[in-house]
Amino acid sequence: MVTIASLLASFLAVLPTAGAAQAQPQLTDRQLVGQRMVFAYSGPTPPAALQKRIRRGEAAGVILFARNIASTSALRATLKRLQAIPRPAAVDAPLLVLVDQEGGPVHRLPGAPQRGAAATDTPSSARAAGI
Repeated sequence: MVTIASLLASFLAVLPTAGAAQAQPQLTDRQLVGQRMVFAYSGPTPPAALQKRIRRGEAAGVILFARNIASTSALRATLKRLQAIPRPAAVDAPLLVLVDQEGGPVHRLPGAPQRGAAATDTPSSARAAGI
């Protein structure tokens, strides 16, 4: 049986990679596919299966919704734990954390953004807007 993951891995295997001439650890097919996927989860605690996927290098990141937030301090602790999960050496990018929070009629997280995306044109201004 052909799965979407195997089809994606086959496609990705023929794409040129940046810095291919450098000797770098190779990603497995599952890691190649996983590093292009972001996962959601229910509740304030990431499930063990997601944490294992992150540990194996099979997840690029997580996306947060209101259901993931019990409090600011709990969310901060959860994100710190997720970022601290050791991943294979071949996975050299940090775990992405995403949220669909542009304002308007849809609010994924409580509260309104203080500044729009256009006002966060530097890393420091983005950090200030997110705190």
